[in-house]
Amino acid sequence: MSNSLLPLHAFSPERRRDLPFEIGRIETLSSAALSSRPHRHNFYEVFWITGGSGRDIIDFEPYPILENTLYFITPGQVHSWSVECAIIGYALLFTEEFLPTRAMELLTPRSFDFFPPSR
Repeated sequence: MSNSLLPLHAFSPERRRDLPFEIGRIETLSSAALSSRPHRHNFYEVFWITGGSGRDIIDFEPYPILENTLYFITPGQVHSWSVECAIIGYALLFTEEFLPTRAMELLTPRSFDFFPPSR
């Protein structure tokens, strides 16, 4: 499936529109955020799963949803959920602009192995 055919979810925080960062409970995310249809994002996502079951599908590779597990999604990755039991936990969403300071130049999301290069 071509990336151009997939929906692109844009970053739009619910509370502080002036900050390229959002953190909250997974249970309060929009239904689009937990979509079972493959989609992409223009921002980074970190999910800390504390309960629920199913699969987190990243680049068409299924990963079991397990308690106390972190999932990392890079902008452009194809992502979807297959939920069997409601997922609970926390979501951290942020854009590349979230880490703009000179002191953080070398410390970007791409500096970590768990965030693969953007597509």
